[in-house]
Amino acid sequence: MYVVPQILAELFSLLKRDAKRKNIDLDYWLIKLKPFFENFEENYISKDEILQNDKFIYYGFTDIALIKSLEKRDISLITTDFALINYCRKKGLQAHHPEEVLRVK
Repeated sequence: MYVVPQILAELFSLLKRDAKRKNIDLDYWLIKLKPFFENFEENYISKDEILQNDKFIYYGFTDIALIKSLEKRDISLITTDFALINYCRKKGLQAHHPEEVLRVK
C-alpha cells in the first residue's frame, strides 16, 4: 500500500481527535497501528511539484500529491471523495470509492 506524507499527517490528526473524543490515550492507537503503518510504502511528492499543478487551488496539497502518485505509478486510489474520484477518472487514472471495492466479487 502506498501513502503520501500528507495522508500520514491527516491520519495522525484524526487519531488524535478520536483518542480525545473517546478518552483513550493516543499511545494506544499508535501502538496498535504501528505494524500497519510499517507496511506502507511512502511516495514523496515535493511541494514545488504540487504547487505547479494548475488544480492545486481546487484540490490542495493532499489530493494533488495523490493524483501525482497515480500519474507516476500504476496504482489505484481508494477514497470517499467523489470530486477526486471524478477528476482522476477524467484523467484516465484509477480511483474508486470503497463501496465499489467491497462489491467486487
